[in-house]
Amino acid sequence: ALGGLAVDHELRVSRVMRAGVSATRVEVVDREAARRADPSSAAAERAHTHAGAHDHDHAHTHDHPHPHDHGHDGGGHYHHPPGAGHRSLAEIERLIGTASLSPRVQAHAIALIGRLAQAEADIHQMPLQDVHLHEVGAVDSIIDIVGVVVAFDWLGVDEVVVSPVNVGGGTVEIAHGTFPVPAPATARLIAGAPVFSAGPQVELLTPTGALLLTGFATRFGPMPAMTIDRVGYGAGTRDFPSVPNVVRLFVGARAVDGE
Repeated sequence: ALGGLAVDHELRVSRVMRAGVSATRVEVVDREAARRADPSSAAAERAHTHAGAHDHDHAHTHDHPHPHDHGHDGGGHYHHPPGAGHRSLAEIERLIGTASLSPRVQAHAIALIGRLAQAEADIHQMPLQDVHLHEVGAVDSIIDIVGVVVAFDWLGVDEVVVSPVNVGGGTVEIAHGTFPVPAPATARLIAGAPVFSAGPQVELLTPTGALLLTGFATRFGPMPAMTIDRVGYGAGTRDFPSVPNVVRLFVGARAVDGE
């Protein structure tokens, strides 16, 4: 499905260990940006690598066919090479709208990206059409958002329960300077959801992570009564020795009263 997007990227999937837990790491390689950064180097194809999962605090995700997703998507730091462009909302909408994706997936992905753009516009007090998205305009973030929409559509889930979210701590460098965690856009997007700060004092939730969690959650809370069918672990970039830097997703069926 992601191959239908008109962006020159590569997905690299590997198994890694995070605090002793085996997890899947997805890296998004922006080939076009790598060529702009170093067009003469054969290594340029490997120069611009991002973790699709980014950094996540440990989480418990419960998901069903009635899914219950109880977990955190979190954040890393984005390092774009020289010449990496930022796209406007209209450009991203055209990119998704012309891709070979189902109308349902297109509409959902465009709605999510529009919500992120609105958050940025509100923070900077500027018209929505003038917003150029520093993170979501990058190839890795577009792939993250569209990929998650495709994945949940494929799972066919109808309920998603998300745990309270660990936002991390400390400060983070963004396009507008040094800010305390959570970053302004993250704080705006996660408003109304239960959050806390624990563990490593680093950014554990980015705007993209906050967007996806709140965009899919039907509610926040403890793990619901369910029969577990599958469990998945998605790895963040960094490996903290005492805390698994993963998102955990449980897929299963809602428990029926009396059973």
